[in-house]
Amino acid sequence: MKHVRRPPLAKRLTYILVNSFGDAKRPGSLMLSAQKASKELAEEMAQEMRDVLYHQRFKMAPLSPDYFDFKSKQGLDTRTLIATKKYVQNIGVIKTHAGYTIGMVHKTRNDGGRNLSYAVLQRWLEYGTRRRLPGGGKGKIGSQMPARPHWRPFMRYWKANRAQHALKIKKAIGVDLQKLLNRGRV
Repeated sequence: MKHVRRPPLAKRLTYILVNSFGDAKRPGSLMLSAQKASKELAEEMAQEMRDVLYHQRFKMAPLSPDYFDFKSKQGLDTRTLIATKKYVQNIGVIKTHAGYTIGMVHKTRNDGGRNLSYAVLQRWLEYGTRRRLPGGGKGKIGSQMPARPHWRPFMRYWKANRAQHALKIKKAIGVDLQKLLNRGRV
């Protein structure tokens, strides 16, 4: 029986690590672990944002009396940003080339026969809208719908806690990495 000489431990471990990360087209087991942890974290964040909006935990400009009356008469939800729940339900997880993020899952929504871009709606809600005074000429610009920021406060909150989020992903990778390294020592 011929003895097969094994490469040194360092070379075996390097080979295992390089192959286990892979790349975006062919992810290895560690990349898949990172992506899975990223998806779980994004799902938690999306749910947290939906919960905050449903429970109205942000301080937002109140609805105008006319719009509140309209929502009441139409049987719509009178909470801010909730009218039909379509907007909040559309907040979800989006796959990127490297992992996952949260955002508006669908591009458009049908609003009584017209299509409305969720990106436009999101911008209107976040920053408010403006209207020109009658006549269309130059003049003062007045706010028609006040800004009701909800993405920006969440981004600040998530950025402030990014070390905690990174730790979740590191732990998920660490378990798989330890298994791979133990396998390389055999």
